[in-house]
Amino acid sequence: MYAIEFETTVTNRYLELKDFEKFINKNVKVIVLVNNMHDDHDIKKPDISYIEKLKNRHVKVDKNIDIDNIMQEMSNGLS
Repeated sequence: MYAIEFETTVTNRYLELKDFEKFINKNVKVIVLVNNMHDDHDIKKPDISYIEKLKNRHVKVDKNIDIDNIMQEMSNGLS
């Protein structure tokens, strides 16, 4: 694996990659690391109001359905 690391200040939507010619038509992974991201007040927080709506929904479940078992099966499927 070939790696490049550099630091820069982002001033617009483009970053210049020196010697980019050697990466043309190649799959690359780009990772952006930012220090103190939580201090940046310009970043919009995601709208999660739908979570409040979901929390307030009341769902009736037939008493013969084993919800605990279903949830366990769902959790096992995610691992």
